[in-house]
This record gives sequence, structure tokens and C-alpha cells, in this order.
Amino acid sequence: MTLEEKKMEFVVFCIENVAEQLNELPENIYSRLNNLGLIDDLLFDCYEVLHTQSKQHITEDIILALKTGERRNKSMIVYHGSTLCVENPLVGVCRDNLDFGKGFYLTDICEQAISPNG
Repeated sequence: MTLEEKKMEFVVFCIENVAEQLNELPENIYSRLNNLGLIDDLLFDCYEVLHTQSKQHITEDIILALKTGERRNKSMIVYHGSTLCVENPLVGVCRDNLDFGKGFYLTDICEQAISPNG
């Protein structure tokens, strides 16, 4: 068996084990990994290191990489309790006596940003 064939067999092994662990179809796991570039960047490129690890360790690493990658690809709408549009907040000139110290406070809850008690 050539090195490329071994790598391909390893990728299939990884996809099947991640699918089993997440209770998903292997086709879905393949698609999710492929969309993030993890099949090439992680499974193929890191084959020499990964294939020496335990099945559990490999599966956990792939799931972590998958979830981290998917979180990074999602955008999030956040709100700031201001009546003005703040395009470039100046965190260093904030009041010192805020609840959590200096900072530019954001929330993902629109009602909280609108509320005067927010």
C-alpha cells in the first residue's frame, strides 16, 4: 500500500469515527470537514503525527477542530446601548468605575442594549 493509500484509509477511518461519536452520517462529517479545509489541512497534512495517536485522541482532536472552525465561520450580531452609531470605540478613554472595569460593553440581546437598566 502506498503512503497516499494509507492516508486515504486514515481519512476514512477518522470520518467514520467522528460520525459515530457525534451520531451523524459520515457524509455529513465529510462535508463539514471539507468545507473547513480540515481534510487536507489536518487529516492529510498531519497524518504522520495523528496516525500514531489513539482512536479516542484522534476523534477528540478532530471534533475540537471541527467545532472551533465552525464557530469561527459564524457571524454574530451584537448590540451596544448607545443612541449613536459607534464605529471605532475608544476603550482606553472609558470610565474606570464601570461594573467590569474599562471596556466597550456588547450584548447579543437586543432588549438588554435598549433597556435603561441594561
